[in-house]
Amino acid sequence: MAKWWLISWTTYGTWLPGDKRGYCTRRGEVYVPPPRRYAKPGEATYKASEHTAVRELAELLSDAAVYFSDAQKGSASRALIEEIDRIPIVPAIISVGRWHVHWLCYFGTLKIRPIVARMKATAVPSAGGSSVAGA
Repeated sequence: MAKWWLISWTTYGTWLPGDKRGYCTRRGEVYVPPPRRYAKPGEATYKASEHTAVRELAELLSDAAVYFSDAQKGSASRALIEEIDRIPIVPAIISVGRWHVHWLCYFGTLKIRPIVARMKATAVPSAGGSSVAGA
């Protein structure tokens, strides 16, 4: 049976550590329990108040959050679709919102992390913030 993946990512700085919705760390460097809505019965849950210091530091170190305008969402969608055409994968659906992307895809034998990194790089706004790569 084919293994399909739901990939999600947010635009820069819109889901910093300490976010009230929860956050993830790369490769489990720090365990962050899931928010209550995702926790199993009896499982520890994420409490944003316990991560206030981490959030404040992340905000100090980051630039302002990036949100896509309607034009940028369209440009990002087109750029992602063009990039998908160059990769031997099977996409089912992709959704580009103001501050996040959801993507359902079958990767076959390809490694997921490099493909996702490539896709994220394709969709980033330019330094001026007025266009998207590939637009």
